[in-house]
Amino acid sequence: MEKLKDLEQEMLKCVRCGKCRDTCRTLLETDEEGDLVPTWESRSSRGRVRMALGLVQEKIPSTPRLIQDFYNCLLCNRCVSTCPSGVDVPKIIEGVRGFIVGEDLAPPNVKALLQALDETRNIFEMDQDERLIWTEMEAEEIMEDKVLKEADLCFFVGCQASFKGSLAGIPEAIALILDSLNINFTVLGEEEWCCGNPYFLLGLENEKAKELVSHNIEKMQELKVKQILTTCPGCFRVWTKIYPKIWGQPLPFEIIHSTQFFSELIDKNHINIPKKLQQIVGYQDPCELGRHCGIYEEPRKILNHLAGSNFKELPLNRDDSNCCGGGGLAKAVAEKMTLEIARFKLHEFLDIGSNLLVTACPACYENLMRGLDQSEEKIEIKDVNQLLAELLDLS
Repeated sequence: MEKLKDLEQEMLKCVRCGKCRDTCRTLLETDEEGDLVPTWESRSSRGRVRMALGLVQEKIPSTPRLIQDFYNCLLCNRCVSTCPSGVDVPKIIEGVRGFIVGEDLAPPNVKALLQALDETRNIFEMDQDERLIWTEMEAEEIMEDKVLKEADLCFFVGCQASFKGSLAGIPEAIALILDSLNINFTVLGEEEWCCGNPYFLLGLENEKAKELVSHNIEKMQELKVKQILTTCPGCFRVWTKIYPKIWGQPLPFEIIHSTQFFSELIDKNHINIPKKLQQIVGYQDPCELGRHCGIYEEPRKILNHLAGSNFKELPLNRDDSNCCGGGGLAKAVAEKMTLEIARFKLHEFLDIGSNLLVTACPACYENLMRGLDQSEEKIEIKDVNQLLAELLDLS
């Protein structure tokens, strides 16, 4: 409770104006006519802040419903971008989640996730020697001499893309593009441990989390890495914003997202796609890449290069972009809600006439694809790295 009490002043900054209610996607649900309508206040940003204050002041208990509503937050940061008082809502949510875990009251799926991470260093409970299964389609030959080799550039694959077959095409695309450009790089393979983002999303900076951080940094140092490339915005966020705090000093290498990396190569004419896409292309701003880390223009520079005037912006974009539903570990406790959010996100693209939805985040890609599977809508969804590899005739 002491750590949570440290956030009491942050909670008291909320003036209860309700502006966040207009943007909090978890507050809305579908009525019988298929329209979005507000549900319980406890599922809004304002409601969660008020409940957190009630917990700190010991005015309310940790009921199952309260616990559920803190874990179904997407941590998308949309409320922060609209809050006139600047309340750091995600920090409060993470603080409450950490308190709930400490009280042994976390939902069963969250407990299972933490146990897997503690024991196997990934949330999927997979053996570490399976981290390279994504190479087995088209990248196996390329990757034969890339594992744990000294190089300036290290591709940090991330757990999602390493272990999920549905996402294997994303790291494969990175390997194919780097190889085609004769860029020397390495990967950590089974020595890559989870970046730790699940711990941090649950408000935990415990010894297990610090162990992951130290291990990953030390392995990069051993390989004399100067630049770390990620495709996962979650990995990117924790490497850039959380690792230096835990490490206690600036990291001795640059962290770069793939959209930044390839945007720069396009600027230098190292990548050139003369034939533009004929489809109407829309872009999904990942919350952790955009609102949390401020990366907005680089993905658009790539899509403008690939699609030209066929790249269309959503009415709500950049800071105002709606979450796809795939973040914040909400899927662990509220899968139905996250898929409903994904389906309504798809309608935003259909409304502008888009027939190709491009993401720059494995979690966005997966949740939008699952939302599409449960709808009757027709739209193609691609990861930006895979799209680039395809247009370079590499896959």
